[in-house]
Amino acid sequence: MMIAGVLSLAAFAADPDATRILFRYALEKPALTSAGIFDGDRLVRALWAMEERPAGVYDDRLPGPERQPLGQWTWTDANDDGKVDEGEVVWFKKPGEGRHAIFGMNVDSEGAILCCDHHTQSIWQLPMSGLSAEGNPVYDWRLARIVVPRDASAVQLFPLMAMRADDGTIYAFGRSAWPRPGGETAGYAWMGGWALGRFDRSGARLWRALLPQVCVGMDAIPGGRGVMLGYFEKAHIYHYTPDGLLIGRMEPGDAAGKVTGWMDNTSATAVSRDPRDGFLDVFGEDSWLNRVVWYRVDDRDVRTIVGTIELAR
Repeated sequence: MMIAGVLSLAAFAADPDATRILFRYALEKPALTSAGIFDGDRLVRALWAMEERPAGVYDDRLPGPERQPLGQWTWTDANDDGKVDEGEVVWFKKPGEGRHAIFGMNVDSEGAILCCDHHTQSIWQLPMSGLSAEGNPVYDWRLARIVVPRDASAVQLFPLMAMRADDGTIYAFGRSAWPRPGGETAGYAWMGGWALGRFDRSGARLWRALLPQVCVGMDAIPGGRGVMLGYFEKAHIYHYTPDGLLIGRMEPGDAAGKVTGWMDNTSATAVSRDPRDGFLDVFGEDSWLNRVVWYRVDDRDVRTIVGTIELAR
């Protein structure tokens, strides 16, 4: 069962007892990236970035000599005043020593941050060290480690986005040595990938699959029931089982005018389960028409059969 609708603004649907992550990107100077963990009715803050200093500016539009040197640091709002105080910043690499490039981050149920580093082509995990006296999460770059190393196989999965599912396994999508599907326009999605992989809790590979099209958004289905990804050009949503089997595709119906398109960030697809009826609420970005397409999916009867299947003649 699937029902397609349209939202004029992004919606946030979640079980009130669940933990969710919200990001805020400050486009004006100073350029800072903050992450807030939404737990029940409490929003707590943490921040990490690569600016020259916590109150500084990094602008890649400036000529190289005029840019601030990169560093890596974390900030915890210890006194809960919303300001970056000098004593609240922990430096991992001083200005000029930083080297880290990612498209985005995801936070698991234990507060650990997962990200895909472009330089090492690996998946990193930064655990939450604890909570401050005010209840804000504490992070320290020195504790970051590689959880999924660079893919040395012939597939050469270059992860662009990774996230932990409810069962602790990791899903990641990205580029690959496999031929890229689609025509010339497929190359427009610089943040997109065409390979999907799943890894166990420790980072060991379980499987990889070639996606039908270049996708830019991904979210795990609650309950460990697979993953959904968004095709960037048409904003179609692909539904995969935990075993890597493609079992469905969603596209806009009458409520959306049967048209949408242009997903353009790694978080362009969001999935949550409505506790009232058990249906999935699936949201897909539509940056072309400046809206969010909303699908309702009944996946309660989807079953995965494991083992040997004998078919009677």
